[in-house]
Amino acid sequence: MSTSQDKPETKDWSATQYLKFEGERTRPARDLLAQVPSTLQPKRIVDLGCGPGNSTAVLQERFPNAHLSGMDSSPDMIEKARKRLPDLDFRVADLMTYQPSTAEGDVDLYFSNAVFQWLDGPDRLAVIKRLMQTQKPGAVFAWQVPDNFNEYSHVAMRETAALDGAPWKAVLAAGKNPARELFQTPQQLYDELKPLCSSITIWHTYYQVILDSHEGIVEWVKGTGLQPFINPLNEEQREGFLREYLARLKRAYPTQYDGKVLLSNSDRATTNIQLGRNIALPCLSTSYLSCCRGDDRRRTEIACVAYGIQALVGSPLQQYTVYFFESAGLQPSKAFALNLVNNTVTVVGTILTWPLLSYFGRRTIFMNGLVMMTVLYFGIGFASLAKTNGAQWAQSSLLIVFLFVYSPSVAATLYAIVGEVAHPNCGEKQCLWHEPRRTWWTL
Repeated sequence: MSTSQDKPETKDWSATQYLKFEGERTRPARDLLAQVPSTLQPKRIVDLGCGPGNSTAVLQERFPNAHLSGMDSSPDMIEKARKRLPDLDFRVADLMTYQPSTAEGDVDLYFSNAVFQWLDGPDRLAVIKRLMQTQKPGAVFAWQVPDNFNEYSHVAMRETAALDGAPWKAVLAAGKNPARELFQTPQQLYDELKPLCSSITIWHTYYQVILDSHEGIVEWVKGTGLQPFINPLNEEQREGFLREYLARLKRAYPTQYDGKVLLSNSDRATTNIQLGRNIALPCLSTSYLSCCRGDDRRRTEIACVAYGIQALVGSPLQQYTVYFFESAGLQPSKAFALNLVNNTVTVVGTILTWPLLSYFGRRTIFMNGLVMMTVLYFGIGFASLAKTNGAQWAQSSLLIVFLFVYSPSVAATLYAIVGEVAHPNCGEKQCLWHEPRRTWWTL
């Protein structure tokens, strides 16, 4: 929740104010934890910037047997966390210099819910990389930050602070800049952190916060971003600042039919407002055996079986159609001409995969294609029993229809299935598990 860098000089963070919206503030932590791989069974977890323990409680729900601890620079936050979870270890510490005790073992999971945005720009990634380098392969570092620098509720803070003639302007200008810096882009995060881990996942989430009134927006940000602006002010200056700030919010955020206000994206042409935009990165190191454990084993099985089906049912017919046409009794010239038709049908069938995937599920296309191909196989086999010229053309025609069905289903849809079923952390390794399909295809 806080670090020594963001902590105002004269006042501590208010856990009570922060917890007025506990459900809304905890939701990003739950969403982040949902992306931590199910195969991870951490023995030790550290909640960085644990605040009043709301995110720590979420971690305890999922990993009740792990050694769980939390750190925060705010004494008030730590006091609340200790009361909430008295059996856990919470300590007041500075994130800039924090180093977990080696006597308690390696940290399998670092977890952080909205803390790194408070550090100065260059220090953010330096701290993350320093802590990541203490972890062993297979560990996870999961964190999220609110990307709301350009959200108008935060722009209005800076506008109000810089208002000409306002009695608070000189006070805020004389101290440390209360406005935190713009967070690094996903591209910068990837280039800086990917060399330290086997895989990295980055995403944005947009949250719509429903508040009772415009005053509710003020109460919302009082627990976080507004504190560095109002804490250095005396009571009169603080009241004046909040009046001006509230007036700006009322002009920017419309009231809903029931009087409530949505803290959401704004249509102001001069402001790119992205509300509740979170960046989260779980970094995981994996091995080939990880593909055979837990949910990833099921993923690997699906990928291997799907690849095996493709190799066994259609590839030979697609590659050697001229041979099959000639085996059916056609003249070489006619077999070659039909092969050109076959190639055209195959291209058309593959192109049809794009619209089919938009309207039907992968499994539906794959399985229905497999059933239709089975029926066509029987048709081709029964046609071969007759030794007439018509039967030869029937075989050839059914073979072309077979390849038309094969192309958009078992052939092309397979790659969508394999690509989507693989876990992000095991995908490239799962590809090697099902590469023996080439041997099946050759046989």
